[in-house]
Amino acid sequence: MSVQPPVLDDTMECPLCVGKGQLRRTEVLERLGMKDFARVAQLSAEEAFRREGNPVRDLSVYQSEWEQSFEFKFVKPDSLSSNERSIYERWKEIAELVGGVPKRVQELKVSETMRPDFLTGSETQGLWDPTSGTIIIKRSLLGSLSHFAGTLLHEVAHARTGYGDVSRELENELTQMLGTVAELHLV
Repeated sequence: MSVQPPVLDDTMECPLCVGKGQLRRTEVLERLGMKDFARVAQLSAEEAFRREGNPVRDLSVYQSEWEQSFEFKFVKPDSLSSNERSIYERWKEIAELVGGVPKRVQELKVSETMRPDFLTGSETQGLWDPTSGTIIIKRSLLGSLSHFAGTLLHEVAHARTGYGDVSRELENELTQMLGTVAELHLV
């Protein structure tokens, strides 16, 4: 005897019109631009909860648990080589190129290890942790002023805007920062 999977109804209450109609899932995705996958996952979880009454653990729950389980190997500034320290000590000077260190940033830490990106698995070079107000940079970047500065300024943009990677708002901030740096050197 074979067990047949349950038949899923392809229509759902439209989260965009708050119960005023039924749309196919593809229509909902089209209205959302089919780009905001995190929002699509959230809406799907909410719809499943409404139908079944059971909470759904969406991808954001797993991502948060995974990120919290990672342990960095922090390096104190006085343990850096003289070359690494000479680059590290310029972090506030580098931030001044784009208006200074945002008030949200409490400190800069260096780590031997970095958390792999949740979606791609590739190791990140830096990150902004809004919970602790910390920018964390991978130690190997201290071998190059340009690599360190580029990653630091990228994380400063996150701290300034509060937006994650692959967002228009972050792209706008990075564009503004590049313009500021160019203006400082060309005027």
